[in-house]
Amino acid sequence: MRIQPKKQQNIQNAKTRKHISTTTEDLYKNRSNGDKVFIDIPGAKGIEVFIITGPELLDVVKKYNLLSGGGCLPPMWGLGFKYRVKGDAIQDSVMRFADYFRNNHIPCDVLGLEPGWQTATYSCSYIWSKERFPQHKEMLAQLQQKGYKINLWEHAYVHPTSPIRKALEPYLYTAFRTYQQEGIPPFRPLLMDDPKDERLRTISDQYMIGNGMMAAPLYENKKSRKVYFPEGVWYNFNTNEKYEGNREYEITTELNQLPLYVRQGTLLPLAEPVPYINTQTVFNLNCKIYGTPTATC
Repeated sequence: MRIQPKKQQNIQNAKTRKHISTTTEDLYKNRSNGDKVFIDIPGAKGIEVFIITGPELLDVVKKYNLLSGGGCLPPMWGLGFKYRVKGDAIQDSVMRFADYFRNNHIPCDVLGLEPGWQTATYSCSYIWSKERFPQHKEMLAQLQQKGYKINLWEHAYVHPTSPIRKALEPYLYTAFRTYQQEGIPPFRPLLMDDPKDERLRTISDQYMIGNGMMAAPLYENKKSRKVYFPEGVWYNFNTNEKYEGNREYEITTELNQLPLYVRQGTLLPLAEPVPYINTQTVFNLNCKIYGTPTATC
């Protein structure tokens, strides 16, 4: 089939020569007139076109990600916590914040400075303010020695679920590693994992995290919502309550809990929270097995 852009054509099936349409707009409205289509666009020489196929949606996404170089693998500390000091901070107050976090065992990997560390803000300069940060090089070196990564330019609170986030870092890192090597997105629609479940085609407010965990976020400060579980057996991350798959439940989750559910057969490594992460970090893991003892991470 030869298509001239923006012109009417007598577009035919390549095998049967049966008329399909007269415009490209009509062509895309017809989805069952043939099993083969040949498209030739004059004036587009030298362009490589990759057609990615697969038996299921996830297969196509995996191939696309790997063709594009594989999924990104962030540094592990990038999955940790970040804190940004107030815009009127000075060198001494920044160091007091840094020491307070470490002395009180509050996890923090990245320490950020708001606009104000430089000589001008909005529009911002790239020159350190000598009045507020007279020895900024020494300050940066001290912060790095304490394990902080520095971000120039979050809200001042620590949520009760923060230790859970830190505990999940090895699991999240594994998900990103799989993304890099196999192209499977670490966060993805449920339909990708269970393409035969027609119900999942209309669910946009639940998603998979890694291979064995599902999130069902709460909205508008509500504590309860309907959660649909794909095929299999699932467990409430907070209470270990068991749910049968292919069913919908009305579930109440406190606002200080994470609305997470774990698929049966998952080995979930939970790390003891550490103040920060570097290349020498060794985690103490407590592994939870959901369902059979032959679970996988």
